[in-house]
Amino acid sequence: SATNACGTSSPVVTSLVVLTAPATPGSISGSTSVCTGTTGLVYSVSAVAGATSYNWTVPAGASITSGSGTNTITVTMGSATGNISVTATNSCGTSSASSTLITVGESPATPGTISGSTSVCSGATGLTYSVGAVAGATSYNWTVPAGATITSGSGTNAITVTMGSTAGNISVTATNNCGTSAASNTAITINSAPSSPGSITGASAACAGDANVPFSVLPVAGATSYNWTLPTGSSVASGTGTNSILAAIGTTSGTVTVSATNACGTSSPVVTSLVVNPLPTVSAGADQVVCEYNFPVTITATGTAQSYSWSNGSTTAATTITQAGTYTVTGSLNGCSSDDQIVITSDPCAGLEELDVYFRIYPNPAVTVLNLETNISDATSWSVVSLDGRVAKTGMINTGMTTLDISHLANGKYFLSVGGQFMQFEVIR
Repeated sequence: SATNACGTSSPVVTSLVVLTAPATPGSISGSTSVCTGTTGLVYSVSAVAGATSYNWTVPAGASITSGSGTNTITVTMGSATGNISVTATNSCGTSSASSTLITVGESPATPGTISGSTSVCSGATGLTYSVGAVAGATSYNWTVPAGATITSGSGTNAITVTMGSTAGNISVTATNNCGTSAASNTAITINSAPSSPGSITGASAACAGDANVPFSVLPVAGATSYNWTLPTGSSVASGTGTNSILAAIGTTSGTVTVSATNACGTSSPVVTSLVVNPLPTVSAGADQVVCEYNFPVTITATGTAQSYSWSNGSTTAATTITQAGTYTVTGSLNGCSSDDQIVITSDPCAGLEELDVYFRIYPNPAVTVLNLETNISDATSWSVVSLDGRVAKTGMINTGMTTLDISHLANGKYFLSVGGQFMQFEVIR
């Protein structure tokens, strides 16, 4: 109103609005955990009374693709974690900021080296493979060679596998909501039990008691050891576990078998027959004392041998001995042999020597007849006496030779008494 000395006018009225800076915006809506490079991310706040504009800031590397100055923006995210903030403004000022933390993630790194057996047996079970935990990974994707199966642990960083028969790679990638890593790989080699060995090389027959009899097979690919079995009573003398052995032979015929083995199993065995021939029995007879006048004497080997050979060169069972000594006879049967010895001792028979008289008997051992030679001129009695002193036969001899029939005597040793002298002989049939 206006006034003077005369009075006051009617008043004029108008409204007055008092403005202030906007209030702080409310909570920012939008994804707070995002992946590097994600586009089209929308962030917004509710409209603020009195605000005429909105000022947004985003994490380093991110960019606002639309909505600048409004309460809703669209963002392409970078790789840095940081705050998104917004203030409201008008002509009277700017509000405090409303902020929210944006966590920026990325695809996981490639997993490290896969641990676990790389050389395995076909069909092996319970095989474990693993990688170290990868930062940010939420799952793991495994692939195994054709024919293999994952029996437990799918999606984790450690799996259990039953292996097939095909070699190949085991691979694993790490994954999260931002993507999948490159694969980590390891090659798997598949092994199997060795194949059956080839034919056994070695004797088909041996003698009882033979030592160091060789048997062998060619090496088998992939085999780490060989299992040999021999007939009962025989044993491996050397070469155990190898493809070539020396055997100590017992007395029983049977089979020789061998199989090849490795960590993955054992092959089928290979078998061959072995005939073990017994050693022949051989006897050269009892040691003898022979008057030097009675040489040569005949001795006869006995036993189960098919053939005989003597150390003096004779190749028959009977041999003639011309002087004292030790004589060895070897008897052979089916390629096997045994030995025996006889000791022939010479006696000078002094009583007869002083009289220049000699007596000689042959063959010795005898079978059915015994020849008695002498140089005496008078008739002289003789008698056959057993070792226990019994007289088995008597007779007379003159100068020359007398043939004694001893076919009735049993096998054994006897004395021939002539002129008070005794000569030992043996009956063998």
